[in-house]
Amino acid sequence: DNENQGLRKEVGELENRRHELLITHEKLEREIGNLDSKRAEADTIERRLLEMKTKIEEAQKAVIGLSEAQAKMQALIAEKVSLEQVIDGHRSIAEGARKAAEQEVEGAEKKRRVAEELKRELESAQKERFELSLALDGLRHKRSEIETEINRLIEESTTLKQEKQNATEDSQREIEEARRARAETVSEKANLASLIREKQNLELAIGELIANKTSLKKEVHLLEEAKAGFDTLKNAVKKSKDELEKAAEAARAFRGEAVQAEKDLYETLKNEKRAREETEELRAKKAYLEQEVERMKGDRGVPPLEDPFSDLLKEPPKCLDRKQLPDKKFPYTDEVEALEEARSSLDNAGYHFHKRVLKAFHTSLKCQDINPLTVLAGVSGTCKTLLPAAYAQLMGMHRLIIAVQPRWDSPQDMFGFYNYLEKRYKATELARALVRMDPFTKLEGLDEKQRCSERMLLVLLDEMNLARTEYYFSEFLSKLELRRLVGSSASAESRQDARIYLDNVPGRNAISFWVDRNILFAGTMNEDESTQTLSDKVIDRANVLRFGRPARLNADDQNHDPLLPPAPGYLTAAIWKRWCREIITGNWTQKALGWINSLNDALVKIGRPFGHRVEKSILAYISNYPGIEDGENLLREAFSDQIEQKILPKLRGLDNLESASKTVFEEIANVIEETEDDALLKAFHSASESSATGMFMWYGVTREE
Repeated sequence: DNENQGLRKEVGELENRRHELLITHEKLEREIGNLDSKRAEADTIERRLLEMKTKIEEAQKAVIGLSEAQAKMQALIAEKVSLEQVIDGHRSIAEGARKAAEQEVEGAEKKRRVAEELKRELESAQKERFELSLALDGLRHKRSEIETEINRLIEESTTLKQEKQNATEDSQREIEEARRARAETVSEKANLASLIREKQNLELAIGELIANKTSLKKEVHLLEEAKAGFDTLKNAVKKSKDELEKAAEAARAFRGEAVQAEKDLYETLKNEKRAREETEELRAKKAYLEQEVERMKGDRGVPPLEDPFSDLLKEPPKCLDRKQLPDKKFPYTDEVEALEEARSSLDNAGYHFHKRVLKAFHTSLKCQDINPLTVLAGVSGTCKTLLPAAYAQLMGMHRLIIAVQPRWDSPQDMFGFYNYLEKRYKATELARALVRMDPFTKLEGLDEKQRCSERMLLVLLDEMNLARTEYYFSEFLSKLELRRLVGSSASAESRQDARIYLDNVPGRNAISFWVDRNILFAGTMNEDESTQTLSDKVIDRANVLRFGRPARLNADDQNHDPLLPPAPGYLTAAIWKRWCREIITGNWTQKALGWINSLNDALVKIGRPFGHRVEKSILAYISNYPGIEDGENLLREAFSDQIEQKILPKLRGLDNLESASKTVFEEIANVIEETEDDALLKAFHSASESSATGMFMWYGVTREE
């Protein structure tokens, strides 16, 4: 609006000056006419001088008057030339304004072409959705056939049950398995119905986009009419400005709806893929059931295994193989010294992590009572998996790296399940390890020599957000959090609520175990279109370290060993527990509490405050930061780590242009300035002022030595 008013004012001034110049030009023409008449009079006088030689004095006076008139005429001519130059200058200014208006019209034409391109892409997406709907109909038909086959198998199993009285229990279990498969198929039908509803919503959204396209065409037509001549420059400029603003707003809305339509299309594709995979699983179950039915026709039943938990208790986990670590204790009892040795070994191997990154990961693991999970997030290829694996090796810990699968949806994917067909418990490597790390539980059939409760184990869930973390890890995370209320030294009855229970096995007592503080949990997550985001529940119970690229990777350095050195010994659980501290108070407490309150007051303004858990998590992190008692500089380091890990993830998705968001950003920036962390402040300003998406997106901070 200010630009329009200034332009209108400038055009008005140009019009006034042109009018004044025209008046001045008319005056000059009249004066020039007068000069011409005077020149004629002078000619007459000259003729009279020739005729009347006797009137020399009068002639001389006339000549003097003529000279004065000529001088005046020359002055007027010079003034006329100056005025013509001024007129030419104003004409060039007006010509520049006309060209600027034409450039704006050309910009509007480009936006119109972009809008038409978006329309074509949406029509292509609509065609793909139609093809997907046909494919989904085919899948529904296949599921119906599978249901029919499963029902037939149930009937055959019922017949076999009557013929084989000795195998009654096995047949009932087969029927239960078939019913479970049928329930899964019914669930898939519900999912397909949900997909159909989503498709209908997409069609409505496409209709709205087409309506927006029609509106854009009208506005582009108005812009084309703005190509008027210079005579209507004032009105053309005003109209073009208003219409360009409307077109830009409509284009932004159109682009946002197109992005949402693309996301919905991606979800539809992903659901269709999942439905295909589950259909294949049902086919596999059907084939297996047919084989079992044929086997049962010729056999009266197979006697149960002697111990259904043999896979859990007899098979030793590879991750706890004592040969992986030297048979001597870790030589460093001071954690600062141990971290320095680990960082030196990483540097010698060519992996250069900033010392604060290593200290942040180490401190986050120490806070497992209140934050049972440490998450390393970032784009692919930033050494997120390397750091935990190398840390475990150099710190003398056993390690277990678990590749999370997209189909994980329950704790059974982590611990295993009881197979009713094979009549045995199918254990995972994690379940085998947790049972042997439990210092309290005595299990019949477990070789006591395999216990490793005096050692440390780091469990890494690699790419943990390929599946919904809440589905497979939420219950386990709640159990880990309960440890803080119970404590390792409590009685067996007190520990009961925090124990992990495995699937029930018919005829056997339930097996459970206690997850002690000798087991640390970390996870990596890539942030791209193939992954899930973490919920607030997981973020509040975790420290999230976001990785940029490593500061440097000297692949051509000839003075380093590309392999990490072996562990100097195994770290005992006793030393680790001695390194871990409860929340302590010191000279830094009041300053830290002041910063915490300032951050929470800011987050309240956007409806995203945090509770007592986050406050205690921050204080626990500061208390466990290596060397925190040595000075205030380490307090600033520790607190800025917690801003990055706990506070900034809560800002994800905020509109950078809203006034409320800008106010919150300013208040958070003030706290970061007090911590004197320039790298974090720079990265925060970059995220809060980004115009690429218009939203706050936190990608971490890359620290350099």
